[in-house]
Amino acid sequence: MLKRNEFLNFRMANAQDANEPEDHTPPTASLTLSNGKKYDEISTSYQFDREVSDSTGTITVKALFNNADGVLLPGMFARVTMEGQPLKDAILVPQRAVQQVLDQSFVIVVGSDNKSVARVVTLGDQVGSYYIVKSGLDKDDVVVVEGLSNLKEGQDLDVTMTTADELGLSLTANDASSTSSVSLTAK
Repeated sequence: MLKRNEFLNFRMANAQDANEPEDHTPPTASLTLSNGKKYDEISTSYQFDREVSDSTGTITVKALFNNADGVLLPGMFARVTMEGQPLKDAILVPQRAVQQVLDQSFVIVVGSDNKSVARVVTLGDQVGSYYIVKSGLDKDDVVVVEGLSNLKEGQDLDVTMTTADELGLSLTANDASSTSSVSLTAK
C-alpha cells in the first residue's frame, strides 16, 4: 500500500524520467519470504488499483515477479520492499523534531550562540522515522530533538549530541501502520 502522496510522487517521477530514457531507472521491488530469506528475483513492473481507499488514504500496488523457478505459490506471504532513486545530499530530520502550527512546519536548531532558533521548513516525503527537508535547513544545522515541549526561541541550550540509534530512529518503515505482509498470487 502506498499513501496518496507517495503514489503521486512515484507516478510523476516515472513520467518525468520517461522523457530521459537513458537516465531512467525504475524503482525496484524485492521480496523477503516468510522464512526470512530473500527471493532472488527483483521486479520493476507494477500494477496499481484504480482508486484510493477512503478509509486508509492508500492505494494498493502490486509488484509483478516472473516466478520462473516456481518458488512462489498462491496464498504465500512475503514482505515487499520498494526502492526508488536515491536523493543526493538529502537532509533528513526526525519526525519528532518537527512541530506544526497551522499550515507551517518548523524545527528548533542550535544557533551559533548556543541559543534556540526556530526555522520554518518545507517537508517532503516521510522515510522511516524521518522527513525529507526540501528547504529551510543546511547540512551543518544541529536540530533539537528532545525537550521541545518547554523550549522557546532564544532560550539558552545545554547541548548533548546523540546518534540516531540512541534515539531509536530508523530509515525503514517498521511500525504496524506502514509495513505489510502480502498474499502472493500466481502470474
